[in-house]
Amino acid sequence: MNQFLNDYKQYLLVVLLLIGVYSCQNDETIQNEPEQETRRALDFEAKKVKMHTLFQENKELDRFISQNFLSNELSHENVNATMYGFSIDTTNVQVISSNSFNSYTFIVNRDEAEENMLENYVLTVFSNGDYSQMLVSYPYTYVDDEIQYSINSSTAQFIVDDTLLLNESSSPCPSTQAEIIDWEDIECVAVNCGEVGNHPPGQQCEDGTQRSYWECTGGWVVIDCVQPSSGSSAGDGAGPFTNPAGGGVDTNDDTIDDEIPVMPMIKTSLEEVIGCMNKDGQLNQEPKLTQGMITWLQNNRFTTNLVNNFLKLNNCSDSAVDIAKFAIKKLIDNGEVNFEDILFKDESFKDSGTDCIHNSLMETDNFYSELISKFFDNSGKVMTFEIGSVPTGDWGVAKGSSDNDNEFIVTMSEEIENGSSLQKKLTLCHEVVHVYMFNALENWGLINFDINGLPILSIDCLNGINYNSIDLNQLSIQNRFAAIICAYNQNSTLTDNWTHEIFSAWNFDVDTYTTKIKDFLLNNHDWENENEAFKNEAIGIFGAMNWKEEVAKAISWIGLEGTIEYNNYIDNYTGNTNVAKFFYITGIKLKIETAKNDCP
Repeated sequence: MNQFLNDYKQYLLVVLLLIGVYSCQNDETIQNEPEQETRRALDFEAKKVKMHTLFQENKELDRFISQNFLSNELSHENVNATMYGFSIDTTNVQVISSNSFNSYTFIVNRDEAEENMLENYVLTVFSNGDYSQMLVSYPYTYVDDEIQYSINSSTAQFIVDDTLLLNESSSPCPSTQAEIIDWEDIECVAVNCGEVGNHPPGQQCEDGTQRSYWECTGGWVVIDCVQPSSGSSAGDGAGPFTNPAGGGVDTNDDTIDDEIPVMPMIKTSLEEVIGCMNKDGQLNQEPKLTQGMITWLQNNRFTTNLVNNFLKLNNCSDSAVDIAKFAIKKLIDNGEVNFEDILFKDESFKDSGTDCIHNSLMETDNFYSELISKFFDNSGKVMTFEIGSVPTGDWGVAKGSSDNDNEFIVTMSEEIENGSSLQKKLTLCHEVVHVYMFNALENWGLINFDINGLPILSIDCLNGINYNSIDLNQLSIQNRFAAIICAYNQNSTLTDNWTHEIFSAWNFDVDTYTTKIKDFLLNNHDWENENEAFKNEAIGIFGAMNWKEEVAKAISWIGLEGTIEYNNYIDNYTGNTNVAKFFYITGIKLKIETAKNDCP
């Protein structure tokens, strides 16, 4: 047994390194060459296989799982055991085989799983038909968004008939019991080799002859003991298994290989993503995850973890799957995705000056970050930012999509990318209001989008309601848009500029969106450290007490020129005494181009 134990430790170390290496495929090719030679010298092997294939080959195992667990009539993918209180995932199984046993490890699922705990169900069948069952638990933590399992803190419960029993540890084990062996005190260090193509483990490969890898050290120890005949027929021929791994030998004989191996069976993030996104099969249609996407995810483990966490948080819903597919496509095209708010950044927007302003605004609670948060809380849709072409004279444009109900696009002009912070803040906020409004109106069936993503009115308001008398204070921000546009329709006052008329609907007892934007700018801009020339001109016209509020108010009306309420606003500054204010306000678009740029 000692010789076997030594060989076994060497082999499991090889397996652990094979499974635990976080490097590229080329890295694995280089590192595996000496390991293959070691593996051939050993007497048993470990592999991960599809369970349905194994069931076809091993009917006794199929019957045992079916009898001890209540299986789904159509598939074995989530086999439930009412007597044990947990289910097992039989999509894949880890099989460790020697000349005296076959051990099958399954991932355990529970309706209310313990937080940060991996559980495995391990069924070991000995060559004389005896078997043992156990439930092994591995606590884990997240380090830099990677899961790290604490093997040396694992616990084992042994299943005898229909009961889970916590076995007392004894090491070394009595001769009548088998040893449960596991790897403890794992310490892995990143090693970079060669002068060309160095990179940390897990990053995408670059050209070069040598690659980086993890070098792990530790030791194998006996962590528990088990009576192989527990819950079995002790080899009298009445049990469910007959000669599963060779001739009928005595598993209590100290001269044979009777140790039970315990290695964590882990469903990788990639396996979980594929299982979720391609779960329904793809009859006569392209799968959600193409092979190209899967290959990309294999080389981008960190992103795969983010996608997996997003899908789990959203219970692998159809909308979450669609968003995840869209996100992966964006990332492959070098875009950026915020999975907390499902906010996408095109490559043109990522790391730009406008992106810098966006990031600073998202760090605090304000009208802009609140709108984005509410949009994602209520819509289940995505918002993409990009820098590109916009209509002449505009700084930005918001669009929907005629062929993708999940996406809204905010395009910022190249002009303001080189402009002032005030230009960027106003345009970002203005266009996000449009997105929020478009989403609300689309959900109410009041608009559609043309082939260019521009909104088309399709008004179908409820009959018998006087929308002019509705107290909008009682409605959510989202529903106010629908009520306002129905009121305009009821009053026959909708114009071609309706997307901006709604911004300034004074006839309702709520803050207008121009007021919100004014307050947003007033409270989220460093006015005191503005360019001296810009600041001094404003103080000279509006006075030291009022210049910030007056300038913020004037800026909030940019983009709304031509609306009824804009004309009402500037009428307040007509007359001989307000000439300077009138010309400043009507020329505000040019004025703020000279303001400071915090994110050049």
